[in-house]
Amino acid sequence: MKLKLKRSRTRPALLTAGTALAAAAVLLGAAGASAGIFRPPVDYPTGNGPRSVAVGDLNGDGKADLAVANVGSNTLSVLVGNGDGSFQAKTA
Repeated sequence: MKLKLKRSRTRPALLTAGTALAAAAVLLGAAGASAGIFRPPVDYPTGNGPRSVAVGDLNGDGKADLAVANVGSNTLSVLVGNGDGSFQAKTA
């Protein structure tokens, strides 16, 4: 998948839900690198037992946001995107 960043740039990204860490990890593609090269992961705390991650513009601001389903706490965490590949703290 690709995250749309500020100034209409896009960058490949990998997203994972880590049950043991209770976090979603975002790995952005390395700028100027060949395909398949990613920066180290950035973990964003979620609820207990994150199982899946969805990406979309959830608040209509034109930036990618994350929705994380947490099976351990039976909750949904929303992480609002900053537009640069980073995300704000979760809201539940």
